[in-house]
Amino acid sequence: MSESFAVTLPSGAEVLGEQDLDGAFLGTCILLHDLQADLDQMRPMASALRAAQFDVVLVDLPGHGLSSGSVHLDGPDLIGALLASLPADAPCAVVAQGAASELVLASAAAGSLTAYVLLSPRTSVDPASWADAPIRFVPSLVILDPADQDAVAVTDALRANARATWGRIFAHRQARTDSGAELWQLRAGESTARFLAEKASFARHRRGSHARSGSADG
Repeated sequence: MSESFAVTLPSGAEVLGEQDLDGAFLGTCILLHDLQADLDQMRPMASALRAAQFDVVLVDLPGHGLSSGSVHLDGPDLIGALLASLPADAPCAVVAQGAASELVLASAAAGSLTAYVLLSPRTSVDPASWADAPIRFVPSLVILDPADQDAVAVTDALRANARATWGRIFAHRQARTDSGAELWQLRAGESTARFLAEKASFARHRRGSHARSGSADG
């Protein structure tokens, strides 16, 4: 069951959203919508992740929806503030659409994520700055339309700097199902859930192995 929440950023801006923290088996996933949108944009993705046994956190980016502040000024602090508000002992991943990808790629706190997924990524940050970014050691998946040259450029730069599991899936945005739904959204949800489930399961297994090893040594 989803509940409303608010997180205060260092500037004093408040980020508002919805979360269901029921202790789902695989952990938690934060969903970040694109600019000029709100958390409703990510609801189809939320459904796929809940079905895959993730708790879900939906937020309005700073200056969007019900959140105050500025995405350009407050965005760099967003992921760290959200992670600090979540249970520390569960794997956490992020899915970001469009320009929200920049908030993940430039975040120092994102280095503690289990994995992340970018949908049609956009960024104004110089890709050369990712060479030392903590995010390059985090497993990632990018889902994009091969005709989207901006997303292709970001994806190529990300691949060049990645030092962890990396994947790319092409999904043509114009394709639709017989009911009229955008096919790429369905494919993105299924692919994202499978990828994040695999990485979360691995992280839980590794954490359990370390805990057992520590107990034996003690």
